[in-house]
Amino acid sequence: MANEEPFLPAMSSSIEDRSTAGLIRQFYKFKGSAVPSRFLFTHGDEWSDFAPEVNDALRREFVGGRTSVEILITGSSYLFDFLQMSQIDVRTGAANPIAWIDALGRCFFPIEDGQRITPLTRTGSSSPERDFSDASGEIEEEEAEEVEVVSTMASLGRPRWVGAETIGEGDRDFKLIEKWFLTGYRRYVPGVVVTAIHRCSRSGFRGASRLKTFQLQMQMTKAARGGDANVKLGWYGASAMDVAAIVSHGFGKPQNARPDAEVGGFGLHLSAAPYPYLSDLPAEEANSGDCEEKHMVLCKIIVGRPEKVEAGSEQYHRSSDEFDIGVDNVANPRRYVVWSTLMNTHVFADAIVSYKIPKQQRLQFAPRSATLPQELLLTRLLAELSRSIPSSALRTLQNTYKQFQERKMSKAAFIRSIRSMVDDKLLLLAMRKIRGH
Repeated sequence: MANEEPFLPAMSSSIEDRSTAGLIRQFYKFKGSAVPSRFLFTHGDEWSDFAPEVNDALRREFVGGRTSVEILITGSSYLFDFLQMSQIDVRTGAANPIAWIDALGRCFFPIEDGQRITPLTRTGSSSPERDFSDASGEIEEEEAEEVEVVSTMASLGRPRWVGAETIGEGDRDFKLIEKWFLTGYRRYVPGVVVTAIHRCSRSGFRGASRLKTFQLQMQMTKAARGGDANVKLGWYGASAMDVAAIVSHGFGKPQNARPDAEVGGFGLHLSAAPYPYLSDLPAEEANSGDCEEKHMVLCKIIVGRPEKVEAGSEQYHRSSDEFDIGVDNVANPRRYVVWSTLMNTHVFADAIVSYKIPKQQRLQFAPRSATLPQELLLTRLLAELSRSIPSSALRTLQNTYKQFQERKMSKAAFIRSIRSMVDDKLLLLAMRKIRGH
């Protein structure tokens, strides 16, 4: 007798009756999502997180562009369908809705009987304290069918990233971290507001392991440096996607210093606690999308015995075992560079501050140049242009730059002077090159 397919009971009508148009909407929802940071399933009347290993497996397949994947969980095989937003038991055919929150904090929930299944509609809560319908930022299906976003985790009061816990505004830690951040940042952007603060988890295998590694390193550094590990707080600017990676896996993106930074070197670049604005990411790197929200990771840093690293340096490891990390100023550091071999032993991600800058202040705000003379950046620009323009034009530029340095010329006049002598395309190429793009 021919082998027969295993019998699968009929699925629920919410999955069985989807129209072609509905499937197309689901496809565009799938394509419009950023990398998921959390996958959820329904457990009774609540949405719960999948185990970290399942979450990681689903994320890998999602990023790989697969719309469905079969995963073994505690001995049972399940088919996950990202388009249908369902988890199906392969043996019994029983189906359960799934949802996810992407790295931008947007929540994607399935539709059941014409209504989105959200943490609110499933629990049936209608109390004023939990009614977030006005603040959820929900996009109506008629307005944007391709992306059905329900809300951000901040508005629901739930953690945005796997491995992070939301800190309530009434919590003592929230007020303390908010004060640290705003005290430094509002000196340059008075209207900046904190939208959420998360605490990086210290429990579970990963969180506990990272904390234990940091504590052991702190003890070793203390013994090697005369009884003082010199632990400081610092800020690291990161996109929402990078925050998800940091919380899940630790730091993994050492970089060259920016051309206008006071410290050089290749490693993890952080700013000291009083200077969060120095770690602010440009909009194009923050990948904040339409939400215009940025993120800063508050870290504990084992500074130990620091060494001065000059601006523009290509150093990528400590110069000798007598030192630990690099700084711009040994006596009063504003910037730290932690070498790539040390960034997951000497730095511990403690909390994540999410914030927004008022639109009217964005164009005025240039955190890296607001307190920093632009000599380094402009010197490199002139050096780069010297390869492409006649020597006579270069001498004219150098004289113009000297007038600017001596405050005999305004910045606007200086820029106009450069553009009058150098073609815009050539100028743009030079700027991209010195900025490492």
